[in-house]
Amino acid sequence: PVERIYGRGVASLRVEEGAHHWRVGVEGTLGGGAQEELTASLVVGADGLSSAVRDQLASLAGGSAFAVRKRPSASAGLRYKVLALPPKFPLSTRSSERAEPSMAYSLRGKPSVPRPIKAGILPLRTDEMGRTANFITREDHPIWDKKDAPSMAAFLADNFPHIPLNEETIGKEELARFAASRGGRFPRPQHCTDAAYVPEGGGGCAAIIAGDALHAFPPDLGQGVNSGLQDISVFAKKLDAHAVRFGARDDADAPADAPPPGLAPAAEEYAGERVPEASALTRLMQLGYPFQYGQECFMSKPRQAFWAVNMLARLKLSKVFRGILHPQIMTQVQNPTLAYSRILATANRTTMLLRLVAAGAVAVAIAVGRHLRLGVL
Repeated sequence: PVERIYGRGVASLRVEEGAHHWRVGVEGTLGGGAQEELTASLVVGADGLSSAVRDQLASLAGGSAFAVRKRPSASAGLRYKVLALPPKFPLSTRSSERAEPSMAYSLRGKPSVPRPIKAGILPLRTDEMGRTANFITREDHPIWDKKDAPSMAAFLADNFPHIPLNEETIGKEELARFAASRGGRFPRPQHCTDAAYVPEGGGGCAAIIAGDALHAFPPDLGQGVNSGLQDISVFAKKLDAHAVRFGARDDADAPADAPPPGLAPAAEEYAGERVPEASALTRLMQLGYPFQYGQECFMSKPRQAFWAVNMLARLKLSKVFRGILHPQIMTQVQNPTLAYSRILATANRTTMLLRLVAAGAVAVAIAVGRHLRLGVL
């Protein structure tokens, strides 16, 4: 049986000399109540971007272990907030057309306002519980200055006169909640340099980190849930490969609280496989699709245009030179059979080949130009 304990956070993590398990200190996440101590053979830190488990492991391992490597990205630091919409909400003030659950929508605001805005709506299997519109902007966008329902209603009416994002459609309570919400912020692409720790003298117990504790990034490529599930799937396969069975004792002489045999090497193999993938994934986030939010940044429009041309060119060329040139990253990550490290390798190889071809074309053009000027041709 699995006991679920809610409302607790990790406060300490240690292994006593000669013991066979972790001692995990937990306390109320709101800061109330006395600290409790649990014992475990395996600790899995899937506790998010600011992982307490990762911090504890970094302290135990010492040195530069469990360091977090961060990369710059054009979408890092953008703020987002979510507006709840009713099922089959109306799409226009000028027609009776309504949203279909299986369709994705981009609600584009009036382009003539000083700071145009748009909202993205992802598809669902069913919208019986309603839909959500995601507003993603820079820190200084005027939407963050609207703190109450009337000012937010006026802002939406001014920016979306063609879409009924009003009190009648959304409701006064939701408008007030949306206005008061401070939303969230996209993190920089980042990954941890380690994913497992096996303490010396711990009798074979182990700890791993997974999900956002191991890798975190903006949602540009839609890989947040996918990569987290991959972490756990890989670890499960490592446990199976080492025949790790919790609660089963094949060795009658083993201490009752001893970790199952094979747990430590399974954790170490998991780390050996997932850390390179986490590093590759955060690099892909820099290259994939960071300009999709229409954010204002240095040379944003030329950079967005270059990205679009680059994606189309790679897609077309990959069909002509199949196996030599590859599609843009955003296309490749949709294939679940491709590892992130492989996608990065093919993207880098394609970039190198395209640069060589471009350099060759420039060299030929220069040579032809010189011959023409000399009157050879």
